Amino acid sequence: KNEAQNNLQEDRAVDDNRQFGGHGRISNTPAQELSWKTEEENNTLTMSVSGKCRIVSAPEENLLLARTVVSKLGGTGLLLRDKVTNIGFKSTSLLLYHCNFGFPFLSGDTVLSMPADKAVDLDGNIVPDFQKLKNPIDLNEDTVIYPALNSNSVNITLFNPALGSSGLGYQ
Repeated sequence: KNEAQNNLQEDRAVDDNRQFGGHGRISNTPAQELSWKTEEENNTLTMSVSGKCRIVSAPEENLLLARTVVSKLGGTGLLLRDKVTNIGFKSTSLLLYHCNFGFPFLSGDTVLSMPADKAVDLDGNIVPDFQKLKNPIDLNEDTVIYPALNSNSVNITLFNPALGSSGLGYQ
């Protein structure tokens, strides 16, 4: 990426004139209240791991992230379930997520499903047909989109039918 793209990406992580960077403060925060369990239903073993992280900055935000990761033994899918709760007194408007996936899961066969009518790239240009991914190109720069989500409660899935995968789901 060139310097202008990096600067633009960093500028997007600004809320109330405060810089948060591409990963915010939670990326290096250890989880608390960790738990894990296995459940068997219809001869299928499901495993899950849960934990909580806080993002606190007096007198600013006080957010609680509760995350659960779920997978089935021998399965090809993964479900990330996040619940972010503002337990403070000040409202916050910026919540930035990014995920990194690659080939062969991401290809021209992969479909992205989310409640968004449009998305823009790092330069603010509309990305047409953003929910249909393209085949990877050697030595191509990363593709970054910012979807305009239609809801505060979001279900996002990535699915590659060519792999017969269950895909990846995010709630």
